[in-house]
Amino acid sequence: MKRKLNDEKSTDKIISEKVHNGIQVSNGTSAKLSCSKDAALSVDYQSTNFRTTAELEAQAQVNVLKNSPQLKKDVNAFLALLKKQLRVIPEASCEDAVATAVRLAKEFDVQQYFEMLVCLVPSNGKFTFTPPNSLRLMGSFPLELNVKPNLTVDIAVEVPKTTFAEGSLNTYSYHLKMLLFLLLIASKLRTSKFVKQLNLEFFHDDPRKLIIVLHPKGDLDGRCIFHLIAYPEEGTFQLEKFAPSVYHLNAERFLNAFGEDIKGTNLASHFYNQSIARDAVMMQIFNYLEDEENFPKNARAGVQLLRLWIRRRDLDQGYGCVSCTFLSLFVCYLVKERRIQSHWTAWDVFKAAIFAFSNIELENNPVTLCQSENGLSLLNEFKSAFPIVFADPTGYVNVCAHWHASTWRMLKHEALLARQMIENADSELFTRLCLQPVPFAEKFDIYFTINLPKSMQNEVWKNAQLRCRLIDMYGLTSEAIWKDVYDCMWTALGDRVLLIGKNLVQYENKMTSNYVNFEEALTFGILIESGRKCDFVIRGPAANLPEAVNFRRFWGDKSQMRKFKSYGICETVLFDSSNVRSIFGDIVYYVLNRHIKISRKRIISSDISEEFCLGLPGGYRFAEKRLRLSLHAAMAKVEKCLQLLTDMPFQICELTRVGSIFSDLEVYYPVPVDLQYNKLSLPIINGCFVPEATAKVPPWCPSCEMMMIIDIKCRYLNSLSELRNIKTGCCIQVSEQLRKRFKLLCQPVEKAILIFTNGYVFRLHVSFKSEEFFLKNLAEEKKNHAAELETESMIRWKQALFSQFEVYVRLRLQFESFSATVRLAKRWVANKMLSGHFSDEAVELIIASLFLTPQPFTESRHHFIGFLRFLRLLSTFPWSSEPLMVNFNNILTDEEMLELKQQWRIVRPTLPPFCLLTPDDHSGARWTRTGPSSIVADYIIRRAAFDLRILQNDGLTMSTLRKIMHSSKQVFDVVILLSRKRNLQPTVAPVEEENTADDGKANAAYNLKALPVVDFSPVEFYVRQLKENYGQFGLFFWNRLFSSHFVGVLWNNRFRKIIQHQKDQQKIQATACTDEIIKGFYALGYDLVKRIVVQ
Repeated sequence: MKRKLNDEKSTDKIISEKVHNGIQVSNGTSAKLSCSKDAALSVDYQSTNFRTTAELEAQAQVNVLKNSPQLKKDVNAFLALLKKQLRVIPEASCEDAVATAVRLAKEFDVQQYFEMLVCLVPSNGKFTFTPPNSLRLMGSFPLELNVKPNLTVDIAVEVPKTTFAEGSLNTYSYHLKMLLFLLLIASKLRTSKFVKQLNLEFFHDDPRKLIIVLHPKGDLDGRCIFHLIAYPEEGTFQLEKFAPSVYHLNAERFLNAFGEDIKGTNLASHFYNQSIARDAVMMQIFNYLEDEENFPKNARAGVQLLRLWIRRRDLDQGYGCVSCTFLSLFVCYLVKERRIQSHWTAWDVFKAAIFAFSNIELENNPVTLCQSENGLSLLNEFKSAFPIVFADPTGYVNVCAHWHASTWRMLKHEALLARQMIENADSELFTRLCLQPVPFAEKFDIYFTINLPKSMQNEVWKNAQLRCRLIDMYGLTSEAIWKDVYDCMWTALGDRVLLIGKNLVQYENKMTSNYVNFEEALTFGILIESGRKCDFVIRGPAANLPEAVNFRRFWGDKSQMRKFKSYGICETVLFDSSNVRSIFGDIVYYVLNRHIKISRKRIISSDISEEFCLGLPGGYRFAEKRLRLSLHAAMAKVEKCLQLLTDMPFQICELTRVGSIFSDLEVYYPVPVDLQYNKLSLPIINGCFVPEATAKVPPWCPSCEMMMIIDIKCRYLNSLSELRNIKTGCCIQVSEQLRKRFKLLCQPVEKAILIFTNGYVFRLHVSFKSEEFFLKNLAEEKKNHAAELETESMIRWKQALFSQFEVYVRLRLQFESFSATVRLAKRWVANKMLSGHFSDEAVELIIASLFLTPQPFTESRHHFIGFLRFLRLLSTFPWSSEPLMVNFNNILTDEEMLELKQQWRIVRPTLPPFCLLTPDDHSGARWTRTGPSSIVADYIIRRAAFDLRILQNDGLTMSTLRKIMHSSKQVFDVVILLSRKRNLQPTVAPVEEENTADDGKANAAYNLKALPVVDFSPVEFYVRQLKENYGQFGLFFWNRLFSSHFVGVLWNNRFRKIIQHQKDQQKIQATACTDEIIKGFYALGYDLVKRIVVQ
């Protein structure tokens, strides 16, 4: 019985739910969690299977993350040494401290940052250095919230009141004094015997907050890193001064640093105020979290799991990240609202937080942990100043002050995906949630990187609102303009997209003193609504509505009035429909240029077209849509002719299409041959063109595989040879009938018939209805060698893969990027010289698994992102200990898959390196038994990891794709260079337009004198000979596509040892043992081999 690929609880349920919500007016001061009853029950209810998998794994992970008693003892000892060292630092006057700081700023590589602060701070500011009052452990380590492997221990350093004179809150004076204080402390600690390395870094990449990072010596070396975080002594500042309505930035001083000449004005300083307020209340927040009544121990264990979940999604690093403080306070809020109970496990707490993230609306309803009047009154100010508000227990700090709305929506989107995975729990749940990486480069479908030009600063200064935002964000241009970019994208793309998110940037410590010459890059990703990417019409409001004015103002000259049925006359934007694949990028380029003044040449897009990714060599370009139609027309003709064959002693029961060509999964679409083929000087033997050994290779003509199942019973057959003889007889009879009745050019071959029509060659395989059971009986009786039976069964397996499940056709229809992703992955496999080692069917199954079970991602809607996930799966999947499950149509239940995995582990030593389990192949070795071998599999894993790193580091661009698709010769011991005239070339022939010629004239174009050369590749034939004659010495690599111009050879370990031994014994004849083999390579290659290079 046929089933759907995914059940009703598939990923589409999450994707269809918009993460972007419009702004709603709310008078509430505290958001209530609108969890449904089902959601609450799903947190309380625990199934047995769920407990034995995800919950037990979660508890085991929490136990691993616990701090050992010895580690706590060593950390306390290190803290005592720090206290002793800092206690003896002498006091210093303002002049001495500044003079010392100038020298130290250069030594600690923060000179430009220091000079920038000096330019901003009034010259009459005073500073007096006094040793710190106290040092105290704080943060994740004492609260048992730390995650590994990057274990950090935060130490709070209390700065005395005397350090901050009057006016320390104005225009970065506070930050300059903090920098001076940290430099003087760092100079003392740098020479300490217990410090291995010391440097100054930004805390959470916030350029206003510097901290000291210590790498200890001794027992703690490599086990943890210490962060020294300075904060002002309690009572130093009045907290009321940090309200958003109070201004502390002076525009005149800030702009004078850039040579600007304007009158002095005070600017809004929301972010600046929060940067100081966070320091002022830091210890009060920590004391709140230390109280077990507010933050129970079981809740802390849940926060550890949340931190793991966040870290795997790259949301805990960079400016505006999701901090541990926010996660802890959010869980405290759930405890306060009685959404978390004291008896719950860490996994229960984790689930409760995930469900809360997916339900709560922080954009519209702010949350506060403070119940005092001052805290509640500040909440409304926070709401007007920041897009996301979550106030701390004091009420003076918005923990999400540095978040943009996009950060919250990304967090909410991840929570929605996690919630669905929890509701549809399987055995891999915990791994996918908390252990599997979800990098930013693979979350979205299309990415855009804006290289901000130097002139961008001038554009920012022209806009008063942007100028204010830039000053408040300490000159971070990309952060200042992101709000406008984000709003423009949502307005322009609308319901085409599900989510827009920005990469959280990790800024370097080296801050330039002249921000006019400072260039930054802004990268953001877009998750596309399925099927909406290529819409070339944007219908706006009716022309007579007030909203039409804003629509025209936004789109400018692009806006025009069009009449729509049922809508009347509306404002409309039309884009060029001749190339629908570029429409999405055209919208983005137009909007950014119109509203942000960023030209197209400054924008790099990952939306690389299929034409570039899958273009034929030599600049050939074909219309695939027309080719597809012509192929299917030819195929329909063959099927019709076969169905009309009745005067035969057997009956054709079924005709099925076999192979990736019919599923649009072949790298290059087959092109029909025409009368030009008759002009080739090729001899004709038995009605077939035959290639000559020294002549140019004829154009590549692939065969399109089909299967004909005949109603002949195999119960009376006794051997495999009898089966083959009967198949050959059937092929001869069908071929004669096709020639006589329909004048088709056809030729019977072993177990198949070659049929030529409309420019295409079809390879029609013959199979019997009960053949599968016959082969099984032969295997049980062991009358034939297993390899022979497997070869005979291969075509039936292909037929089952493509016909019985019809999976690839369904996947192509359900997932718009599936076909292009498979084709791009196959091209990568071929260009890495892995043809013959890594089968097409194996690549197709791996890609299918990514679309059938995309968690923790959404299914990819772009072939480039699907290709990235393919590389990641290849390089990170535990192939040695796990089979890759490809559960077509959800035929296998979770219990059956667990049982199959247990059975698979028993026979693992007898199986190939890569195993792909499907419902009809429980060993997982059907498509990988012939390759790759263990050596090649290791090479594939390392190569995939290397290319993935290139794409992530160098960007998702055409140049990087071209770079990783390059076939390298450096990895081989021997390179056999081939003659260019013997390389394959694609068949080039015109394709008739639809309905432009009658059938008689159209068919006349394909009247060949004989069958064309089918499936002939001289390189493949040569490699096959090399394997047969020299396979015991090494492995041979080639590219089956048209770009193959060399064959690579890797000696096996045994032969390499022989070579090395000969080099040690006889240096003069070091290559003597390879000379005869090289001569054999030349002899087998004949006219094909041009030159052989031994590397």
